[in-house]
Amino acid sequence: MANLNIGINDEAIAKLISVVADGLGGLFGPWQMERVAKAEAKVARIRTEAREELRLLTASYQEAIEVAVEAQEDPPMLPARAHRRIDAREARRQTNLEVVVAGAAEECRGKRVDDAAVDPDWVSRLFASVQDVSNEDMQTLWSRVLAGEVVQPGSFSLRTLEVLRNLSPDEASSFAKLAALSTEPEGAIPSPGNVLTTVGGWRAADVFGLQDAQLVDSEPRQLSVTADANEPNMVLSFHTHLAVIPKLKADDEIVMPALRLSSAGRELAQIAAVETNVDYVRAVLLAIPGERERFLARRYQNPLVLEPVR
Repeated sequence: MANLNIGINDEAIAKLISVVADGLGGLFGPWQMERVAKAEAKVARIRTEAREELRLLTASYQEAIEVAVEAQEDPPMLPARAHRRIDAREARRQTNLEVVVAGAAEECRGKRVDDAAVDPDWVSRLFASVQDVSNEDMQTLWSRVLAGEVVQPGSFSLRTLEVLRNLSPDEASSFAKLAALSTEPEGAIPSPGNVLTTVGGWRAADVFGLQDAQLVDSEPRQLSVTADANEPNMVLSFHTHLAVIPKLKADDEIVMPALRLSSAGRELAQIAAVETNVDYVRAVLLAIPGERERFLARRYQNPLVLEPVR
């Protein structure tokens, strides 16, 4: 792994820059690395500057053609036009790479990182995909994936990169909404009483689309909720919240129909869902049959505050 001595005090940023240096080499020079390290390269600023550079490059080509026409000369020869087209394409790709790397720096800044190296083949695959991604929402997802892999190598498989590469922005947006309903670590979307349709507003066609995108398993599932004998509560863990159900007996169990995210879907749910859909979790709790107490709590609170759901 490259070791760039540019005065970096943040271990996550230092590792990110080494990964980028190994993966892109000369396409990402030391001055760009330093901008990322010093947080001078904010994503919005990079987009603005790069778009202006690309506009000037395109304008210079158009001006050359207009000058030739006014002088009643032939437009630039085919090789020259090809070179300018390639220049414009590579400038656009460089912009995309810089935006994603800067976004990854923002995502992983200040985090503790695993010492394990990031697989060079994984890095090559990611950058080969990222260079042609111009949509800002998709660039944000790719930034989170890169940051997540730098912090914890092995978080995202090569198969997951391929799934993400083929996602449209609309599919990604739809998946983020579904991921906000999913449990961790099972990647299940519980739907007792068919709340996925009645409360979540999901149609079969919406689910089929995400199945085609390889984000949701095609086979229906059941989710079983239990607890150890010495635990008083059964708990469903969502991204930012917990559904807590006190047991009625030692071997209590709740079984409900559920969708299940695919392997790639479970990995991407880590970075697609920012906040759990709390209204949906409440609906799930209320749809569980029987005379039971039901509670909702925000994860990572200390002490845990239980809100009754009625």
